Amino acid sequence: MLYITNSPIIPIQGIDLVIRGREIGIDEAKELINKEQWKSAIGHKATAELLSMLLGKEIPTQRIEIYMDKGDKILAFTLKRRLEEGRIIKTIEEIEEIGYKFLLYEAVMETEKYQRIMKLAKELSNCIQNEIYECDQPMYDWLAYEMHKLI
Repeated sequence: MLYITNSPIIPIQGIDLVIRGREIGIDEAKELINKEQWKSAIGHKATAELLSMLLGKEIPTQRIEIYMDKGDKILAFTLKRRLEEGRIIKTIEEIEEIGYKFLLYEAVMETEKYQRIMKLAKELSNCIQNEIYECDQPMYDWLAYEMHKLI
């Protein structure tokens, strides 16, 4: 599930996850909401209206709690500076003047699995470079197979 938020908070409950995050442009944000199943977690009407204008799709106001699970994504909309108390942005021109960005966070895998992959990757690298021990073809094949199973 892709959640749309107005905060770069990463809500996780009861599970260890590896989260990958990066800034994305408006075109990629539009592409995401057009191709993926999504849910709005935007709690303020003005923000939902502004995002609807920016993204070209109706973003409803929904004050809901969300928690990420493996495979979930968050599309977080943030302003590049804090607004004065009580100010409400109503136009695209105003938001362009203030500046904004979209951040994409993805829950890619559980922490334990990530650690196993990293350990195998190191062993595989050592095997290839023959730094720790001589690595014959069966050992290399086994390491590659184990890595493939995890990914």
